Amino acid sequence: MAAVHQQLVTGAAEPGRPTPGLFPVPERVCLTDAERAAAQEANRLITALGAFDYDGTGLACVAGIDADEAVRRLEAAPVEDEVINESLEDPYEYGMDESLQIIGVTFVPGGCVMTQPWGYAPQMPGVLPRLSADTVCYGLYSDPKSSSQGSIARHGTVEGWDLHPGGGPDENVAPV
Repeated sequence: MAAVHQQLVTGAAEPGRPTPGLFPVPERVCLTDAERAAAQEANRLITALGAFDYDGTGLACVAGIDADEAVRRLEAAPVEDEVINESLEDPYEYGMDESLQIIGVTFVPGGCVMTQPWGYAPQMPGVLPRLSADTVCYGLYSDPKSSSQGSIARHGTVEGWDLHPGGGPDENVAPV
C-alpha cells in the first residue's frame, strides 16, 4: 500500500512499475486522513479475500439485518456439514435444483452477506424482496456467459435489475 500511497501523493510511479495514467494526479496532493484510512482498509479487505475465481458467483448484501434474520426471512434451515463438504468438492456434480438450494450467509458490520460460489440464487427475484423488507439489499451474479448483473431491492420491491456493478449512485434516492 505504501507504493500506491506514494503514487497518489506525488504522482510518481513505483520504481519498476508503469503509471496507469488513467487519472491525472497533481503534484503534491495529499490525501485526507479519511481517504488514507479508506485506502488502507481497501487494501486490508483485498488481502483478506485473496485471489479466487468469481465467475459464477452469486451474492446478496443486506443492510441492517443479521444472518439469523436472513435465514428466518427465507424460511431456510441449516445444512449438515457433510452435505456442504460434498457439494463444495464438486458443486456441479449435483443438479441445479439441488445445488441452488444451498446458500452461505454470514454477518458483517452493518448487515449480512449471502453468497453462492456456483450460482445465482442469492440475487434471484424471489430472494431479494424477502431479504429487503424494511431495508435495502444489493444482489449480484457474476454470469460467466454474459457478464455480471446486479439488482437492487428496497422495502420488499426489486427497484433495479440487470444493473452494471459499480455504476454510479442514483442521486434521486435517499439512503436507507
